[in-house]
Amino acid sequence: MIGVAAGSGALAFAGLGIAIVGAAAFALHLIVTERRRHEVVEEELTAQSSFLEGLIESMGRIAAAHDPEVVLARTRDEARALFDAEASILPPDARGADGAVVLPLQIRGQEIGALSLLRARPLDREELARATLLADFTCRAVENARLLEEATVREAERARLSDQLIIAEQEERRRLALLLHDGAVQSLSGVSLMLDAVVDSLEGGRIEE
Repeated sequence: MIGVAAGSGALAFAGLGIAIVGAAAFALHLIVTERRRHEVVEEELTAQSSFLEGLIESMGRIAAAHDPEVVLARTRDEARALFDAEASILPPDARGADGAVVLPLQIRGQEIGALSLLRARPLDREELARATLLADFTCRAVENARLLEEATVREAERARLSDQLIIAEQEERRRLALLLHDGAVQSLSGVSLMLDAVVDSLEGGRIEE
């Protein structure tokens, strides 16, 4: 009986040891798995953060352009670098290549073209959302560039008309000054001659003349 009890105790102790080892192994597995999951999440967050920083920098370079054609050209170049894809700006109503993602570019309902992205690996949902954001930003940048261009033209025309008005006013002032000067001198000369004639007549006793 004592031997049986001792054997049962040994078995129980061995079982407990196995259970402890198993629990430790499972806990270690959980720790390693969770750590790896955190590493994967951190890598994804780092990649997303890096991409978003690149997207913001790309938008800044696009917005720095003040010519609509330059805005579109920079959008093509930035999209090529951001998505590692073949990027092109299509004219309105043009069809993209087979398998390409085509994002329309519209300003107040008017289509000005489209951004086409083509690569071997399709864009995922997040990349597609970012490409759409880039296309929308490009539309606003093109509209701003057009407004700036129109404002510049209007300002140049206003300056030209203002210069013409100033020149016309100066010429009119000179003309009036010459007219007044010549007319006054002639009138004074006539009065002086008449006065001289009257004085001569008085001195010569020829008042009746």
